[in-house]
Amino acid sequence: MALTAELAVAGSLATLQQSGIEPAATVLENAAVAGWLSNVQTGETWFSAACLRLLALSPVALRYGWHQLEQRVHPADRQVLSANLQQYLTGKRPALNCQIRLQQADDQWLSCWCYGRLTTSASTSGQWLAGTLMVCQADEQRLQLLSALFMQTQQGVMITDTMPKIVDVNPAFTEITGFRREQVLGQNPSVLSSGLNDADFYRQLWQQLLVNGRWRGEIWNRRADGEAYAQLLTIDAARTSDGVVTHYIGVFSDISLLLARQALLADQVNTDPLTGLPNRRLLLDRLQVALQRAKRQQQQMAVCFVDLDQFKQLNDQYGHLAGDQVLIALAQTLQAEIRAQDTVARLGGDEFVILLTELGSDTDLALLTNRLIRLIENHPDNQHAGARITASIGVACYPADAQTPQLLLELADKAMYRAKQQGRNRICFHQPPSVP
Repeated sequence: MALTAELAVAGSLATLQQSGIEPAATVLENAAVAGWLSNVQTGETWFSAACLRLLALSPVALRYGWHQLEQRVHPADRQVLSANLQQYLTGKRPALNCQIRLQQADDQWLSCWCYGRLTTSASTSGQWLAGTLMVCQADEQRLQLLSALFMQTQQGVMITDTMPKIVDVNPAFTEITGFRREQVLGQNPSVLSSGLNDADFYRQLWQQLLVNGRWRGEIWNRRADGEAYAQLLTIDAARTSDGVVTHYIGVFSDISLLLARQALLADQVNTDPLTGLPNRRLLLDRLQVALQRAKRQQQQMAVCFVDLDQFKQLNDQYGHLAGDQVLIALAQTLQAEIRAQDTVARLGGDEFVILLTELGSDTDLALLTNRLIRLIENHPDNQHAGARITASIGVACYPADAQTPQLLLELADKAMYRAKQQGRNRICFHQPPSVP
């Protein structure tokens, strides 16, 4: 394909050498090949009739500027054409020879080989570049398929140059982000930033992209209306056959709804449906984290196993709805009264566990547990039509009693049963704290 183009240019050059530049207009006008002739210094360019038809330019005049050709080149290929031309003019390539996409009258893109070489004439001054455009039929079919994919895919696509500046986006980009194409062309991709990812995040992103040629991950961007949303984004570096990066292609999906569903499922898995408190699963996770922190900081912590007294009597006499109301009210009260670093969990039925962390002394523990039992005893929602609710509380401590989550729970449970056996509405410790 390139050889055919070279022979066509060679024929034009022979005519030019005999008749000068101006008569070459006649050659171009009658040539069947899509040929062109451009002054390197001034940009003045002649196009053959076939080339005019290819570029959808008016046949009234053959003489145009070089920019008339460049304007028809796909934005993603303009840098390729410019770099290839500069490399040829500086002696780094034997000829201008690259594949570009040209816009036709119906706005469709046509894949072509652009070929050219320098020539001079005794009758004119300056250097002239003579060349041809040859349509790549097989590549055109492939390009049409890729263009359809670009336009119809449900994933957002953004193409940037190496600056980086946005050179093209697809319709899905507009649908997802709310930004129109003309709003973002020429802009830095940071126009989409939500501010929720810090500078270190972007530094690592670019480092991985430059080293590996690809980055994939979750990122928070913003829509045109300012709403922040989560993307699953893949960025790939587009390279020439010589390995030179010319563009970056970002393909993304809006995963904010997916993350919301995952958060909802996680909430359902980890919380008690009646009270909204952490369940046993989440309690054990928090207990494990609290133990590790207590070990590092050499602090005391306690697990308080709470079982309501006379709760079965309330359910039997007034119904489960009344019992549920008491449980919900008690959960809200305990949640509001505990410290920020502590946790209230419901294991089921009328059983609660309260995790007390960062305890400075046995005195702190005694004060907090006594406050809890009085809070439950005196809470107005725990007295329903004469059914008075109290609590039996069992306490196990780290590091004195146990050093694993499960054993702490077991010892606190046993201590709670002793509190019931001793008359209820009281606190029993696995080992009584030494309070002065």
